[in-house]
Amino acid sequence: MNDYQAITNLEHRFIESLDQRNVAAVAAMFGDDGTLEMTVPGFPPMSGTGASEVSQLLERIIPTPSAGHIGRHILSNHVIDIDQAAGSAEVRMYSCLFTVSEGTPVHCNGFGRHYDKLKLVDGTWCFSHKLIQGDVRIPPPSQG
Repeated sequence: MNDYQAITNLEHRFIESLDQRNVAAVAAMFGDDGTLEMTVPGFPPMSGTGASEVSQLLERIIPTPSAGHIGRHILSNHVIDIDQAAGSAEVRMYSCLFTVSEGTPVHCNGFGRHYDKLKLVDGTWCFSHKLIQGDVRIPPPSQG
C-alpha cells in the first residue's frame, strides 16, 4: 500500500471508528503526543493531546448509543500533500454529519472541515494534529 492509500485509510478509519463509538481505536490514531482539536458553533473549543486525553474528550462528547438514534459522517474533497523525505503529510477535507432519530427524518446535523497534520511512526501514519472545524450546526427538523 502506498502512502496516499495508507493516509486515506487512516482518515476513513477515524470516521468509521467515531461513528461506531470506538473511542479506543480513535484515540490510538493519535499516539502519545497527537492532538485532537475541535471548534463547533455554539460550543467552547475542545482539545486533547495523547491517546488518554483524546479518549477522555471523545467519551464526553460522543452521544451514548440509544435505540432509534444513528449518526454517520460523510467525508469528501480530500486534498493530501505528502512530504516523503520528512515523513509527514497534511490533509484537508470536508465532512457532513447525518443523523436520524425515532420520529425524525434523516437530516444533516452539521458540516465542517478537517485540517490534519500526520507523521510517519515506525512505518505507520498517525495524527500529530487534527483540527475539526465545524462550519454550522443544524437543529433537527420540527415535526408538524
